[in-house]
Amino acid sequence: EELELQLEQLSRASIARQSIDNYGAIIVARDLSEAAEFSNKIAPEHLELAV
Repeated sequence: EELELQLEQLSRASIARQSIDNYGAIIVARDLSEAAEFSNKIAPEHLELAV
């Protein structure tokens, strides 16, 4: 829900939405340890943590 609200604010919302649909993921971890474990498994080049 919040993601949709944020996308609506963008001048290139359709491009951002398509990118998220094709390549995006939102992972909710129980704690920082679990988040780090997941990150280590997928080894992302670009990772943003919201803690």
